[in-house]
Amino acid sequence: MKSTAIAVGTSRVLAVATDDIHRVIYINHQSTNSIYIGGDDVTTSNGFTIGKDVNIAIELPSRQSIFAIASHADQELRTLTPDVD
Repeated sequence: MKSTAIAVGTSRVLAVATDDIHRVIYINHQSTNSIYIGGDDVTTSNGFTIGKDVNIAIELPSRQSIFAIASHADQELRTLTPDVD
């Protein structure tokens, strides 16, 4: 598995890059304010909300990625992904 810490602010960032396999991604959010995840069109209005101290698992199809954005600067999202490359 590969662990990553991603700085998330008010501009959309890539949280989980595209891969050529179907995989389960684990996401953890420990910062104060909510983070929103989704596709490359994610906003704070349409994203899936991840609150403080929330852990989720997502089945991510091949050739798909996850982006993140926050309504406040300096938030941190942590991911755990299969290290198959």
